[in-house]
Amino acid sequence: MKNVEPHPLWEYPCVALAPPTRLLTIDLADSVPEKNISYSGTIPVDYNNLEVNGLALWSTWELTPELSINTGPCSDIVVGDKVEWEKGHKQGVHFFKEHRVANNIHYNITFIPGEGDFKFEFGNSD
Repeated sequence: MKNVEPHPLWEYPCVALAPPTRLLTIDLADSVPEKNISYSGTIPVDYNNLEVNGLALWSTWELTPELSINTGPCSDIVVGDKVEWEKGHKQGVHFFKEHRVANNIHYNITFIPGEGDFKFEFGNSD
C-alpha cells in the first residue's frame, strides 16, 4: 500500500495547520537523472492546538512564464482557516497513523527515475 494516495480534497473539509511549503522542484526540460534523487526537510506547524492527521500534496505545472496549472488550493492558504481546493483535480494525501499535536513534520522524498515514481516518508514530532 502506498503512503500517498490520490483524493479529491474539495469533497473533504480541512483546516490548514501550516502554510504551503515547496518540497521539491523538477525541471522537465532537463535530462532524466540516472540515480535516485532525495529531497528532505522540515515543515513547521504554525497552528499547534489541533492534531495533525494528514498532509496534502499537489503540483503546480509551470508551462511558460505566463501560464501555470495549479492542482492544489484555489485561494491563498491561511493557517487556521478551511482550505478550498480546485475541483476537477486530485491531490496526494498522506494520512498519519497517529493523530497528535505536532510542531514539525519531517519529510524525505526520493525520486526513483528508473521507476518514474517517488517514495515518500513523513513523520510528525513535538
